[in-house]
Amino acid sequence: MKRTVPILIVIPILTSAFYTRHSPDPRTNTHETITEVGTLQALSSYIWKNKLKQIGSEISAVEVFYEKDATSKIEMGKSINAIIQAIADTQVEKKDTAYVHCHADQILLAHQHVISCKDKLSQLKNDVVELRKQLGECLYTVQSFYSNTNWVEMYSGVPYTDFGIKGKRLMAVALPEEDTCKDVENIETPACAQRLFCVAHDNLLQI
Repeated sequence: MKRTVPILIVIPILTSAFYTRHSPDPRTNTHETITEVGTLQALSSYIWKNKLKQIGSEISAVEVFYEKDATSKIEMGKSINAIIQAIADTQVEKKDTAYVHCHADQILLAHQHVISCKDKLSQLKNDVVELRKQLGECLYTVQSFYSNTNWVEMYSGVPYTDFGIKGKRLMAVALPEEDTCKDVENIETPACAQRLFCVAHDNLLQI
């Protein structure tokens, strides 16, 4: 049986917050859809480069790899669902821990939390159940960074590649007394694009 353990995916989506599983708007991404799509993309890329030796299409690599091994494909789906459940559990069980959600200007603590989670992953290779749980907690905080800060307003779909990476220094976070928002008539004007907007976010990154 083939076993592949996805490690870490980051896909920033423009939104003010992510629902765990079900959104009232079908066009809105949730933690579940982000994790499922991101994990499959990462697996497809890994399989294409390392198992298929870049033969065929990277997009269809997962389907090709598991074409004759339906049992392993089912197990892969179960693994992804376990990670999604771990993300949902983190949202509930850690609801009062601000940095897990990138709340209350605790971006630096969230950054350190992700680093710590990733360090633990390498020690859990022989405990797949705990590994998936830890991975879910890690992914939840990474996804929350994009939904609970104004990074997306500042940089759109560009990922923050330093976030959660050991040895990387994050950009400054605006102080509580700093005026980071400004009323404007047209938010599409070039002047607005260079300013920070808090909108529904309570964490503000400072250029």
